[in-house]
Amino acid sequence: MPSRKSAIGSLHSETNSTRSTSRNGPPSSSTDGNSGSGGGGGGSGGGGVISSHSSRVEDVRRRTVAFDAQTVSLSAYIAASATGGLLTVTGGTQELARTHGLSLQDNEDFNNVTQSNLPGFSLLKRGRIAAPRRSVYVHVIKLAAASEPYKAQLLAESLKILKYFCGAGSSHTDIGHGSQTGSHSSTTGSSASSSSSPSSYFLRLIEIYLMEASDPQQQEVLVVEEKFPLENCLQYYLLNGAYHGPGLKARDVKRWAIKLAEAMEVLNVSGVAHRFLRPENVVMSVSRDISHQLPKVTAFDCAVLYWDAETKDSIPLARGLPLPGLKSYLLDHLPPECFTDGYNGSQVDAWSLGVLILQLATGSTPFSAVVAEITSDAATPATSAELNVQFIEAWKRCKERLWITEELRSLLDDVFKEADARITLWEMAKDFRLTCKDPSEFVRKKNIPPYYRIDLQKVTNDSFTQFECYLF
Repeated sequence: MPSRKSAIGSLHSETNSTRSTSRNGPPSSSTDGNSGSGGGGGGSGGGGVISSHSSRVEDVRRRTVAFDAQTVSLSAYIAASATGGLLTVTGGTQELARTHGLSLQDNEDFNNVTQSNLPGFSLLKRGRIAAPRRSVYVHVIKLAAASEPYKAQLLAESLKILKYFCGAGSSHTDIGHGSQTGSHSSTTGSSASSSSSPSSYFLRLIEIYLMEASDPQQQEVLVVEEKFPLENCLQYYLLNGAYHGPGLKARDVKRWAIKLAEAMEVLNVSGVAHRFLRPENVVMSVSRDISHQLPKVTAFDCAVLYWDAETKDSIPLARGLPLPGLKSYLLDHLPPECFTDGYNGSQVDAWSLGVLILQLATGSTPFSAVVAEITSDAATPATSAELNVQFIEAWKRCKERLWITEELRSLLDDVFKEADARITLWEMAKDFRLTCKDPSEFVRKKNIPPYYRIDLQKVTNDSFTQFECYLF
């Protein structure tokens, strides 16, 4: 079986660059456009470095190499095992306890606050696992109650993606995002590390069990993960006012945003769209001091490949998520393209991260009403262009846009755009508007040209101009 260590470590830490959302090319577009409207690599002392156009093009080229290698590695891993490495248990919970040392505490079920909130067939239980004896959380997915599209995707891709990035052995893989890339590096507060492992980005997976039963109605998947305080779920902060005032302090929002952008880029550079980046699915590290807490992403229930490493082309994804009947309030993190058939998933998580940043800063999101309208039974199918207008206008008119700081507003203006013009996850992780510690740095550099994306197909020689490299 191919090793998940193959390209993720050596290439990712060396080639952190951005990607293009060209329909027929790998997501290898641009890097930061500028500090005020496109970002620059973080600099020392809390400032930022605005990269030259030529250095950004080189970053794109390096990132394309990493993307090609990592998508091939992940695709080979997924194809190598029909079961995705799931341990099959046929004797029920008794065999699970006797053979695998895992016992479920059925009297302590929890509301599914830290998972995908998949209604009717997903819940969270406490468990205890032996050797060494420790408490765990077990995400129980009842396959009989799930829809056929969801079940097929879960077993074919989602669980394998989960094990690839979060399973045993993945913690030995270097997925550094703060390392040097061309002429700049990302160094912002505690996010400025020379390298990070998947365990610093994702909730650690212990094991996945497929519980077979003579009665198909009893078939379940058990996802065993490390235990964490339920109150550390990010949704707890938003619902219970765990922080003071209407939102977190701007520096904490930016620090968490960088860490989440790094986590999502680890997936994105491997051709994976998480598609369920929501407060319910982000867990904070244990610390009494909120300024020292860092987020970890969980709930890979809807993770999917958006890139075919063999054909070198994007994989068209079905409208919405493979969950018929899912309530609209669980879809308000998705970008407009997700509500059309055959969409490209490469930019989904960038939009979702923008929504999450806005929720952290203000406690609310402006897209719930739009999503409720377009997913209602009475809704008339809209074109991609019409949906883009609806979502972008909702952002421009919302009160939340007036509540946030100028640098965050500028950044989110570049997030809430059409997919082909949207700022990429890698760009966000090193964007000057997030890395600068002093807001006055952003104010002083507001005269920098607007953010733009680079298409490598238009870079034919060294005499190009930045205008010849615009993607739009």
